[in-house]
Amino acid sequence: MLPGPSASPPHKDFVSRLSTEILALIFSLVAARDTSTVPLENCLLDCHNYSPKECLVLRQVCRSWQDVLDPFWYSTLLVQDGKPKDLQTPDEPVASTSKLPTLLASLKNRPHLCNYPRKLLVELNEPSYSGDVLDVIRLLPSVRTVTLSAPQICPASTLLPVLEVIATKEIATFHFHSGPFGSELVEIIRNAFSNVCTLKSLRFSPSQWVYGQALPPPGDERKNTARVTNIRFDDVFMPMWARMYFVRWSARLEEVSMVLYPPYIEVLEQFTLEGILITHQRSLKKIVVHCVGPLFTPKKIPPLQFPDFTCFPSLEELRLPIHSFFLPCGNDEGAENAGILTPQLASSRLAAPSLRTLAIDLSQWNDESDDESDPGLTGWDVFCERGLEWMKELIALVVLEPNTCHPRSRLERIHLIFTRTADDDTWPWEWFEKVAISARCPGIALTYNEPTRPQERMEEWRKRDAELKAKLEDTDTKAVPGSRDMFQPISFFM
Repeated sequence: MLPGPSASPPHKDFVSRLSTEILALIFSLVAARDTSTVPLENCLLDCHNYSPKECLVLRQVCRSWQDVLDPFWYSTLLVQDGKPKDLQTPDEPVASTSKLPTLLASLKNRPHLCNYPRKLLVELNEPSYSGDVLDVIRLLPSVRTVTLSAPQICPASTLLPVLEVIATKEIATFHFHSGPFGSELVEIIRNAFSNVCTLKSLRFSPSQWVYGQALPPPGDERKNTARVTNIRFDDVFMPMWARMYFVRWSARLEEVSMVLYPPYIEVLEQFTLEGILITHQRSLKKIVVHCVGPLFTPKKIPPLQFPDFTCFPSLEELRLPIHSFFLPCGNDEGAENAGILTPQLASSRLAAPSLRTLAIDLSQWNDESDDESDPGLTGWDVFCERGLEWMKELIALVVLEPNTCHPRSRLERIHLIFTRTADDDTWPWEWFEKVAISARCPGIALTYNEPTRPQERMEEWRKRDAELKAKLEDTDTKAVPGSRDMFQPISFFM
């Protein structure tokens, strides 16, 4: 009797015949769709609440598939001690929410799971944390990326045990997300990570800065930090001496990114951007400077001193805010005294031998008019009129023949960036398109980022927002005459 169809062997192209390596590649694409964070104290017990349904179904097919999927299943994990402040209730003790003892027991009973986590997030919600946090971290030998969050108000010395345990791992990236950042913690981080030879990237997010005495520049310990090639300063209030300290702490920096608060740009002038980065002028490949915070008026805030990047031979990509180049709403006669960069001077200072991409961030440009002769003229109107000519002159200088008298820039791309805020009505993309068409030259590309939402949709939201404000003001006036300023309507702009 011939066997039935169900008894026939599977085709060689069926998934069941694929090798473990091919399955791992396929499953990695499925796991990449999961952008959520898997809490470590729950991942071993209730992980189906935190992973996509596709992974859950695949893990239930057979044991071999489960073994292939587990490294992706537990790759990003979170150790959380205590309950976040916004979720705590006065009658609920924080200790009752911790599952760290159960997690620790599970890791000891299933030691093969300890090798799966690659990215670890440590969240401490109380100054006094459980010792199980340290025990859990010790059991994870394959961690390569660590993010640490601590209470804003706690002694910096309480983080020393956690940092010392993290330093025993072969981590490549350390991200200090939040905590009592100050001179004491800077010294603790230096002492903890001075001997971590695998550390490649440092990142500091906005924290509660604790002001203290500035530390002297690092000394001989720089010989053990040669692999630190990428540093990001996302804390706008981080003092310049602290930024300079970590920049000089690295022996060979390739990428640096810092966020500045416009009112504090004058403080940066005391150090100068070139003075901060001059230590790594031969190794830096990418420099990014952001400006965040309230919009500023160029007349009140001086322009960021534009360094001479010709002394950075390895620099390939540069991103600076718009006021680093020119102040199109200012007075042309006082341009030289105000530090406005002419296209000729900008081209010569951008003549780094390897610089190919220049990004100009216009997000913090003020839309207020500085032209007293025409009160109806907005800042962007003046910007479009003068900025277009400035950009065309710069591009024309870049594509000149090499026999020019000044150093020739080798730029191949200029990218314009604008990020809209929730209550910003500015729409510069029409100007971007005009610049891209008018300043088009062979040999250099001028690009810009696309808006996240179409202009028609933003106009519709603006109309709805105006109607809502009118209704709320009318209702408020009828209810309590003369108290219109007591209530502010919520804007639709998101």
